Amino acid sequence: CYFSPCNTNSHQYQSANKHRSYIKSAFSSSAAVMLQQMIMYFASASISPFVNGIGSTASAAYTVILKIYDFNANIYQNSSKVLSNYTAQCMGSEKYRSIPKAVRTALIQGIVFVSPALLTCVFFTDSVTSLFFPSGDTGEAFGYVAAFSKLCLPFMLFNIVNNLFHALFRGANALNFLVTSTALSAAVRIAVSIICILKLGIYGLFIGWIASWIIECIFAVLVYISKKWQPIKMQSAQKNPGI
Repeated sequence: CYFSPCNTNSHQYQSANKHRSYIKSAFSSSAAVMLQQMIMYFASASISPFVNGIGSTASAAYTVILKIYDFNANIYQNSSKVLSNYTAQCMGSEKYRSIPKAVRTALIQGIVFVSPALLTCVFFTDSVTSLFFPSGDTGEAFGYVAAFSKLCLPFMLFNIVNNLFHALFRGANALNFLVTSTALSAAVRIAVSIICILKLGIYGLFIGWIASWIIECIFAVLVYISKKWQPIKMQSAQKNPGI
């Protein structure tokens, strides 16, 4: 009988195994994403003492710089979440050919969405910077923040690409590339920033940021072109259009 104790126990055992499999899969994915976030925060924490070592003026300027950075970054970071969700849906439904088009669309979308804020910060630097300082203050900290907006923010376009591939790798469950990409960026940022800060002060911080964005962008693009991030099913579908 289907409802016999034996069948009931077997059904419960299979159900328990299925739940354990889901939990294991979810944990491995969330652990990789948490590790990626920890790496990013570790990079910022490692650099902070060197920025503070420049002086209180640099520390005050760095606080404002982070606010301006976050204001722009939050725009394209939230925009890229759509790509992550869409990629995961395409993977689940095996609609792999839609993913490259989604990547191109997400890139254009991210640039379009962030452009008003980014261009405002770059071309109206003094007006934006003055929002964070007392009226009439044009001291050294003000100059540091203005320099960041003019010199560093235009290179944020590289970071838009990086964030785009972060979203893609998360959606495709290519978490090894997500972590590797972030770790590479963090290592470059820490090393270049520390070396340059010791010689150039806060401008060394800008160089470290820019270098990390560019290096990670090159790595992420090469990984994307190589198709190593793609699961076996997706690679097979592209080699055999009939699938």
